Amino acid sequence: MEILKIDDITEVPSDIHYIKKFIARIKVRDFLEYEFYLGFSIEYRAVGGPEVILKFIDKPSDSLLAHAEELKALIIELDRKGKIKSTYEPLVP
Repeated sequence: MEILKIDDITEVPSDIHYIKKFIARIKVRDFLEYEFYLGFSIEYRAVGGPEVILKFIDKPSDSLLAHAEELKALIIELDRKGKIKSTYEPLVP
């Protein structure tokens, strides 16, 4: 399985300032190309690097589950490069 693209990234509001939550569209190629939506969060810890937690919206295939760590590493790399941007602006009185 090959991860082709992560796009349509939308931030979901979170009450915890050091955890950012997102929903994104993922395009992969196994035998066929297909897209699905994935929820994920990035927790910025005081010690060590960020931690990514995946939340599958659709039932994931077994091959996708086998590549979950690769997907997490790709999300961390995109975040490190500044390609995952916060689009959520809270309402302030």
